[in-house]
Amino acid sequence: MPDGYDDTWNQNVERMESKTERLKVGLFVPCRVDGFQPEVAWSAVHRLREAGVDIDYPLEQLCCGREFYQLGYKADARQQAERFVHTFSDYDYVVSCGSACVNYLRQRLPELCADMPCAAQAVRLAGRVYELCEFLCRTLSYRPRLLRYNHTVAFFSHCTSPRGAEYGAVADFLSQVEGLRLVPMQAVCCGGASHFSSHFAELSAAMARDRLAEAVRLGADCIVGVETECLMHLRAHAEQMQSAVRVLHVMELLDEVANEATL
Repeated sequence: MPDGYDDTWNQNVERMESKTERLKVGLFVPCRVDGFQPEVAWSAVHRLREAGVDIDYPLEQLCCGREFYQLGYKADARQQAERFVHTFSDYDYVVSCGSACVNYLRQRLPELCADMPCAAQAVRLAGRVYELCEFLCRTLSYRPRLLRYNHTVAFFSHCTSPRGAEYGAVADFLSQVEGLRLVPMQAVCCGGASHFSSHFAELSAAMARDRLAEAVRLGADCIVGVETECLMHLRAHAEQMQSAVRVLHVMELLDEVANEATL
């Protein structure tokens, strides 16, 4: 057993299992995770199972409609919003590894479904959609323990998140990982929004390089975040620059640390 191990951990697990056994939790996987980084979704499942959550992945789920809404295709966004409500309305909580989609659903779901038969369901559901770290540490009081990572990690927050909210939840979530030093990055865009990066490629690339240079100045070995759109953009430019700074979703980092601990 690890040094310092006592029965507190077993007691916490038993209490957590008691707290989660009655919960019906649905996992919403954003398009970019599903299409380009499915390993993030698997890492999320590992953490939820470790927390004692009996997670469900409804196969009927599709895009939440955020991209349609941002590009002005409101009719399509409404159609996707209605589908989301019908897919997830029976769950006690909906959790996701993409913070931009979570913020969009919280803010726009009631608006988009306001004149539909599912309007009341949409209002209730919008209040039950959570980013994964927030759900685990704030709702379930779960934090990964008995892990060590002796490195400095820079946290990058997505533009649409309430200022400081994402960092606070992630800092709380990672607080029991020994040796990990989490430092916030500036609240400055990375340039990764899909329509922005395609129309203003040079500016988008320069913004990503600035964020990577900031991580180096902070003495960080890697950048972590909870929004895949940003992380994919930063990772692509880090690889292009052959930067020593790695870019990971928080759930990927924890999977990596947990795997190393079992070796």
